[in-house]
Amino acid sequence: MSGDLEKTIPEEPIGEEEVEEVANFDDWEDEADLYTPDPLFQKELKKQQAELRRKEDENAKVSDIISQRLKIQKAEEEEEEEEQQQVKVRSWAELEWDLLGEIVSRLFVTDQARFRVVCKNWLVAAHPIINANATKPSLPWQGCNYPGCCSEFQIFDPLSSSPKHLASRHIIDWSQLDDVVVQSSGIMTIRSFVFNGELMIIGFNRYVKNLATLPGQQFVRRYDRLSKVWIPVTTLSDYALFFNYKFADVSLINTKDRTRNRVLPNKIYRFFNGGCLVYSLEDGKLVEFKSINSNLLEHGGDDLPEYKYKYNYATPDTYSSFWLEAPRVRSSSRGYTALETRETMEL
Repeated sequence: MSGDLEKTIPEEPIGEEEVEEVANFDDWEDEADLYTPDPLFQKELKKQQAELRRKEDENAKVSDIISQRLKIQKAEEEEEEEEQQQVKVRSWAELEWDLLGEIVSRLFVTDQARFRVVCKNWLVAAHPIINANATKPSLPWQGCNYPGCCSEFQIFDPLSSSPKHLASRHIIDWSQLDDVVVQSSGIMTIRSFVFNGELMIIGFNRYVKNLATLPGQQFVRRYDRLSKVWIPVTTLSDYALFFNYKFADVSLINTKDRTRNRVLPNKIYRFFNGGCLVYSLEDGKLVEFKSINSNLLEHGGDDLPEYKYKYNYATPDTYSSFWLEAPRVRSSSRGYTALETRETMEL
């Protein structure tokens, strides 16, 4: 029966119209692409895109803020680390150099070498000349002296790259200092420039008895920049640069025993063409005179590096001074030109 039915149902062929409809299916998709969406949909889409861009901008700003904070934090950490390093060096430097040397001398030779390599803080404290920051100290003071009358000191800003940038100016009338009479032969007045930029003056009265103490026979004062007054002090730096009240006169002071270069403690060394005058820091008296070829300057003067510059105070000449480190000196006075020593020498 089923076979008869299959024979009776004829197979209808596919019409040309249906084939054409199937063939045009791709055309339907093209027409769908050309469909314009609803205006509300477009508005919502633009709103979402704007919100997305706003969030991206906010994220970029947050990233910049985080980056800046990280840089600031890194700079603060580096500054704190540097301060800690300075504290370590300063703690070593507060100890007596002789005591440190005695401790190290008790070690074996090989251990001494290891100690100097490992303990760099002690090495910097014991030999500040090797410190890169100490080999080029800057003195932000400039002095203009008027013999027997007054002095003008110009304070330069040490943070400024320009040496002509004045932070303040102060004229000192020496007659205003009660315990200083510049015209008197009994007073030897020395003004000192120290490496940290503070200005100090030292006075010695040779006619006061030895029993007198500071500020009787000897006085030391430090100039306060903010209040512009002289403050009494009882101590000095290990090394200081001095200016005589009559003319530019470079000297050095030693408050500790530096036997390796034969510089006696608590003495002031004033160098000039003919040699060296040694004064006592306690009473200001002349202790001894050393010729330029004395044992103090043996080995070609390697113990005390030499700095030469010309001045025109009385007669043109070459003035020799000696210093344990390499300072840059700026000075001026009536009768001679402002000069600056820039040499860098190593011990």
